Amino acid sequence: MSKRDLIERIMELNRSARQEFLEAFSENELSEYLAQLQGLDLSGFWAGMSSPALAAS
Repeated sequence: MSKRDLIERIMELNRSARQEFLEAFSENELSEYLAQLQGLDLSGFWAGMSSPALAAS
């Protein structure tokens, strides 16, 4: 995967990541970070969370 591909994939998984910041890292570092992101299980992260506005209604 090219550096650009890595950055794009990271930005898909971590929406707070900015391209300008990620470009400062090597391809190897980006690849390691992407592997960490892909290893996270966020499937239940939003489960059970509700908006305070919805809870009050």
